[in-house]
Amino acid sequence: MCYHKAMNRAILSAVVVALSFFADAALAQQPTEGWANRGGWKFEVRPNANDEKEIWIIPEATPGAAKLMTTTPGWGNLRVHVRPDDLVIIVEDGGGSLGIDLRIFQTDKTVAGFVENENVRIGDVLETWAVQKAGAPAGTILSHRYVHALGWSPSGSKLLVSIAGSEGAVQIPGWFAVYDLQSGDLGFDLSLMNE
Repeated sequence: MCYHKAMNRAILSAVVVALSFFADAALAQQPTEGWANRGGWKFEVRPNANDEKEIWIIPEATPGAAKLMTTTPGWGNLRVHVRPDDLVIIVEDGGGSLGIDLRIFQTDKTVAGFVENENVRIGDVLETWAVQKAGAPAGTILSHRYVHALGWSPSGSKLLVSIAGSEGAVQIPGWFAVYDLQSGDLGFDLSLMNE
């Protein structure tokens, strides 16, 4: 009898731990705020009347000077990645069959000055490489493309990224690369993440 009680408690404990892990993971994926690495400002994610998410940059010293950085769908995959020097923000968003993409925002050291750099298309660079690696015809475009930012190098010059997706018979299972923010090139040596 004691064996069964102990076993039931162990199973219940394992279920509680698993549920709290998944609940934390789900909450972590949809941030409501986050602080700059060096301090001085934070970002807040706020819902708007159109059922989208707004990302605000809020100076710590003057919260009333908050500035809207961008609006994004926020369909369940929203993540905000602040570079170690606080001068670049990557917004990762999308959802379901629409895919997930990365947008880059840069500043010239002023907190309220984050502007989207639409010339940096990390997802497109990754997709071109992945389609070629998969042996698909040149120009193939994935109808389902999931691009993720996984972490910054300490210098902030490199970003570990992944891509998964499909188009017909072309299947990208989830490949990793190191994106160089200076050159726009991809690398495949993980030691680059230690610079």
